[in-house]
Amino acid sequence: MAESNSAAKMVQLLELLLQGQQDLASRLDVIEEQLYKLDEIDSNQREIQSEVDTLSKTTERTHRYLRQLSKQLDNNSLKRPRRSTSTLNLLGLIYRELANQNFIAENSRDVSTFDSDDSEATVQDEPSGNKDRYRNSHRRHVHVDIEASYTNQMPAKYDNNLSHQNIPRDNLVPTPDPVRKSPSPVPAAMTTPNIPVKVSPSAPSVPQSSHQPVNTPVPRQSVNNLSLPPKPHGPPSTPHSTRQTNGQQLLSQLSTDSDDRSIRVDFTSPEAYLKSLDIHVTDQNMISAVNSVFTDEGPEPSMANIPGLRTVILLDTSSSVNEEMMAGAKRFIGNFVDEVENSASYYNLEESMAVAQFGGKCAILQGFTNDYEPLKYATDNMVRGGKSPLLIGLVMVTAYLHKYGRSVDIGGRKLSPRIVVITDGMVTNHDNVGTEQDVESNSIRCKSKVLEFLNVPVQLGFTVSCVGIGEYDKNFLTNISQTQCRGRFYDGHEMENAQLLGRYYRYQKSLTRIELEMSGSSGTEDILTIVNNATREDSSLADIDREEIIKLCKSLLNLKIPNVPPPSKPSPHGQPRSQPHDQPRSQPNIPRRPDAVPAGPSGRPDTSPALKEAVSEIRPSDDVEPPSLGGWESDDDNPEIRGVDLQQCGRTMQYGIRVRRGDNLPPGSHDDDNVGTVVAHRAEGRVVVKWDSRQFGTFDQNHLTKISEYRKLGPAEDIEVGCKVKRGVDWCRGDEDGGANTEGVVLRKHRDKTVTVLWPSTIIERYGFGKDDKFELEVVTEQQAMANANGEFPVNESSDETVVAWQWKDDQNQWRTLPEEESTKIQKHIDDGKHGTIIVKHFGIQLRCDPTRLKFKEMGGRDRAGEMRRYDATANEVATLRFIEQDVFA
Repeated sequence: MAESNSAAKMVQLLELLLQGQQDLASRLDVIEEQLYKLDEIDSNQREIQSEVDTLSKTTERTHRYLRQLSKQLDNNSLKRPRRSTSTLNLLGLIYRELANQNFIAENSRDVSTFDSDDSEATVQDEPSGNKDRYRNSHRRHVHVDIEASYTNQMPAKYDNNLSHQNIPRDNLVPTPDPVRKSPSPVPAAMTTPNIPVKVSPSAPSVPQSSHQPVNTPVPRQSVNNLSLPPKPHGPPSTPHSTRQTNGQQLLSQLSTDSDDRSIRVDFTSPEAYLKSLDIHVTDQNMISAVNSVFTDEGPEPSMANIPGLRTVILLDTSSSVNEEMMAGAKRFIGNFVDEVENSASYYNLEESMAVAQFGGKCAILQGFTNDYEPLKYATDNMVRGGKSPLLIGLVMVTAYLHKYGRSVDIGGRKLSPRIVVITDGMVTNHDNVGTEQDVESNSIRCKSKVLEFLNVPVQLGFTVSCVGIGEYDKNFLTNISQTQCRGRFYDGHEMENAQLLGRYYRYQKSLTRIELEMSGSSGTEDILTIVNNATREDSSLADIDREEIIKLCKSLLNLKIPNVPPPSKPSPHGQPRSQPHDQPRSQPNIPRRPDAVPAGPSGRPDTSPALKEAVSEIRPSDDVEPPSLGGWESDDDNPEIRGVDLQQCGRTMQYGIRVRRGDNLPPGSHDDDNVGTVVAHRAEGRVVVKWDSRQFGTFDQNHLTKISEYRKLGPAEDIEVGCKVKRGVDWCRGDEDGGANTEGVVLRKHRDKTVTVLWPSTIIERYGFGKDDKFELEVVTEQQAMANANGEFPVNESSDETVVAWQWKDDQNQWRTLPEEESTKIQKHIDDGKHGTIIVKHFGIQLRCDPTRLKFKEMGGRDRAGEMRRYDATANEVATLRFIEQDVFA
């Protein structure tokens, strides 16, 4: 009986539970329906807000173009009265198009006057002094009510036109300039909406307005009130109307918010390329620049097969870029390249870079390379001048990237090549570039052509970022980079921005993680938490880096992200950030320490296992890989050499082997007849070679020939990959090298003045070579090796020949003779006509020398100054002095 009662209660309980579950399901359905409605409302609000933002951007951009046309209108009327008719008609057509798109209210106030006869137009409410001047000019008048704040934002280059307008200097009033920090004088006549112009008798006639505002700025929230010609009959035209009128074509070109038009580009030949883009070039310099990309007449890439990100720096060298602006651009490039080199040294992110110019001459100044030193000086021999053919510059580098660029796989996400344009944004056409000055000639059409062409790099997947220098056109450059090409705009006056650009490749792993995290999230996670988690493995990243990563999420990945988070607490490691060097390029490039990386007990960067894994996941999509040495930068005493099992089996060349191309090497896959060093393994039987010319390549070992030739150093080189080394004056590592006279080979040269060395015992370690003024190694030349084998010190073969040596006086008033490489470096500095100081080394001591004044200053904390001199002697005498120096400092 009790069991039956229990069963009945259980049935009742189950029925209650079932009923409760049904009620809960019903409530959940109601809640889900309400949430769905809320989502629809929220989606509609986002769409409306997106449309409002788009209209706001288009309106702001159109106002800027109207201001430029108004200034052109004013200049035409005052300087070239007979040429102002087409400009005025174009202005009227643009106004009409704006009205058709509801960018201007249809019931706007009529404040423009178009007079169709030849009688003189009246000027209402005009100051008497200006009225006589305007009346004597015998010109028609159109009164355009443009907001005073917009009118006052004219670029400073137009201030030079004031002298041609006969405007009294006492009529100039200081107005704030958004670009220049000091107030710039703007004529009082320009703050009035009454702008005199010449009107053709064929211009459309519009009744004169009864209201003429005088020096009254329109409120910012209001729309500019403009007088429009009569509207055409029929429905309003769309931004992509096909009617062939100049105004509509121009407005269609300027509209960049709906550039979905696909352009079929023909890269088979330079002629077909330009024809497919509908670009007509007559200037031979421009034709030659484009041809060089297709015919390889220009500089060839230094590393045609190197993997990693490809970046082209496109520099404006036109006459609008003065000497001061160019010096700033060079400093920006120097800091940019330095930061890229840091990423290559510490994170094994080999980024190939090229430098191109556009101006009086368009050319590829430096082809793709990951030897970053030549990139910093690629612009030293260029010539400034000419117009600003940005269109041809972009056409040239786009073809160059199409030929040599490739994407990189970042955790399953493709990272495309990028173009970094450094310019002031003052664009001109590309005809007769080398013979005319860089003045604004039909600037709006030139900019519209640039905006139209940007569809090509966008279709190819390239990103375009812009760096503004001088008094740049921020709206135009921002429109190029952020609106169209998934790039970013940077102020070139802030050297910190150069570092952000240089860390772009380094940010990509974090961007991939953020994208994956946000795609799988419910949208409730804190963006700051996501970013901090994604960047946790790189402890050297600061708040400014996280802010840049968030901005890249918006521009590059098009993720919907809220505002940038406020600065967080300082890094717990307390590591100093690298500061941009701001010295002029004419001064010697003083090496600086890159971003600090936590150091291990041996003083080498302590790369955590998680960071190793993150770096190792970056796999280029092409077949060639540079040496991946990130795994060797650990705290292990004996880091494992990848591929050692293949070496022991004798099937793959060992690291450090010196090789020369074999006779059976396929054409085009070698570097002339240079020798190189095996620095990594790609697969069994395939090795990575770094040639002495600093190029990389992956080859079948059967196509290479082993040699015993020592690595030869140039006058300005102190140590390079492939050099034989032994213990130096600051050696403190015990016998891990295998003994006092054991020679190892350099596999990698790092930015922080350290090198990675392979010893015969297969131990690979990292040693200081100039870091903290310590030299743990000494380079062994072939001549020294032969002398050591014979028990003699090297003597120059032509003992009677007079040679030049440089000496410095130590604190004991003894003259110390610099090594041959350092003396050669000083002499070359003088022979090249360079001024300023140069840094040389003398057995671990760094000296900043001024050969012109014969002075030096000891570095490394002592800051002791002294004398130096040039010493001419026979080769035998100099060799003896240097042998004594080696014996004293050993």
